[in-house]
Amino acid sequence: MPSGKKNVTKENTYIRDGFTLVELVIYISLIGLVLAAIYNFYFFSSRSTMRTQAEAEVLQDSRNVMMQMEREIRQANRPRNLSNLPVEIDPEDLPFSNGVVIDFGTEMTIYSYIGDAPKRITYRITKAADYSIMERSVDNPHIAEPDNWQQVIKHIVTSNDQDYFIEEDSKIIINFVMMDSRGHLSAGMEISNTFTVRGKEAMQ
Repeated sequence: MPSGKKNVTKENTYIRDGFTLVELVIYISLIGLVLAAIYNFYFFSSRSTMRTQAEAEVLQDSRNVMMQMEREIRQANRPRNLSNLPVEIDPEDLPFSNGVVIDFGTEMTIYSYIGDAPKRITYRITKAADYSIMERSVDNPHIAEPDNWQQVIKHIVTSNDQDYFIEEDSKIIINFVMMDSRGHLSAGMEISNTFTVRGKEAMQ
């Protein structure tokens, strides 16, 4: 006679919560790859932006000075009046034979006129700390030496064997390498311009 008891087999079902160690390692690796890609993209974009800004800074600083030089060189003229020089100054000691005079490739003097008054404009490259600078002086050519120097360009890469100012026929070539103020450029930018002296007999 049946006892009325039934043998019931219960199947236990296990539901896994969480990750295995292998899955966790894979997950972390994928996250690392994604973050690395994002970082590299940001780093590249940031460096590209800084480099572009640095190039724009160098071009803007040099362009302002070059435009000024161009006007002054075009107006250069041989001085006409050497009278009223101080007694202690010998006219033969002053380079008044040309409207533009270049000394040793590091200094350029431009003679011109404001009305009938002679004017001397001098540019020079001088070593300063890690870089060289370009200075400008505007004064009366009747004094022996320029004395009111003002800095117009800084962060010029110093070169001991380069002529920054070159005279060639009736042209003046200006050439130097320049860095930006924050050092974002990996190499200096070459700045070069050629200007024509148009003043009558200025280069004769």
